[in-house]
Amino acid sequence: MRKDITIEKLMLGGEKVNKSELSRQYGCCWRTIDRRLNPDKYKKERITRIYTSKLDPYKNIIDEKIENNNVPSTGIYFLLKTKYGYKGKYGIVNRYVSSKKRKYYY
Repeated sequence: MRKDITIEKLMLGGEKVNKSELSRQYGCCWRTIDRRLNPDKYKKERITRIYTSKLDPYKNIIDEKIENNNVPSTGIYFLLKTKYGYKGKYGIVNRYVSSKKRKYYY
């Protein structure tokens, strides 16, 4: 990005600006001149993505099982799969259970 081309330098001629002439004068593309004159036109919005897990609806069930019975993660996984129709994988359940057990017992 060229830092030497500023709005102040570009507006020396007045309100009407010939972008092609300025681009030849500065040795750059007319889009660079346009970008300096109209910065709002070229702003991009950042898209923030919200991540959800397949495990989110079942987290309260898992927390109850860990607090009350200290059930291992395999038991919780098979309980969720058979009784509640969980469609996720075992690794997600295992990671969540191990992180919760670290908080409760260590």
